[in-house]
Amino acid sequence: LQPDNIKPRSMLAILYASLKRFDEAEEQYRHILKVNPEDLGSLSSLADIYMIKNKIEQAIVLYERILEQRPNSSLLHFNLGIIYTKVKNLDKAISHLKKAVELDPRYIEAYLALGLMYEIKADYDSAISQFEEITKIDPLNIKIYYYLAGLYYKKGLLKESVRLYELIIRLRPDSRRAYIELAHLYIGEGRFNDAKRSVEKALMLWPDYVRLWILKGIISDREGMFDEAENFYKKAI
Repeated sequence: LQPDNIKPRSMLAILYASLKRFDEAEEQYRHILKVNPEDLGSLSSLADIYMIKNKIEQAIVLYERILEQRPNSSLLHFNLGIIYTKVKNLDKAISHLKKAVELDPRYIEAYLALGLMYEIKADYDSAISQFEEITKIDPLNIKIYYYLAGLYYKKGLLKESVRLYELIIRLRPDSRRAYIELAHLYIGEGRFNDAKRSVEKALMLWPDYVRLWILKGIISDREGMFDEAENFYKKAI
């Protein structure tokens, strides 16, 4: 190879990477960047290889260099946000993720990542705000309603949590987890008849699911119907 001939080195690096010969691919990209330090394709590919090799800090340096040339790339900000979570720098992660949604207000994955970051920081109000943005973009996103229901539960807002699990069931009547979570919430509120109805509906779909029979036992136990509770627990064995 001619030392300054970038094209064949680039093709060779791509070949090595496709063969998972990452050390050799890294070597070729490093040669290219000595000749042309601002080659975006090589910077990006080398950063990706660093991620594969778990050289996170070196990958961050390269992605930040790319960002200097493409500051309005929502994808780059998103990727950096995710990478900073790997090194436990949540403030940097949140900063980049916020920039991603500022640049692309319909970036669902960035809102989701932001919500999860805020949840880790126990900033539940901010997490809820991010997840609610997703529901505006995608009102049928069942996964987000689960996240929201869980956050409202953590805040002690049980009625909001119940409302969301009921919504999930309306949107997806075969959502077993929603029936179970709803039954638990009803039990916590002392709404035993509602809890029974939720479990019965679930049993119509999954009659052999052990956890549902345990829930029936719990409800009967709470109501003081101990013989009935015993029978339900035995059904779960």
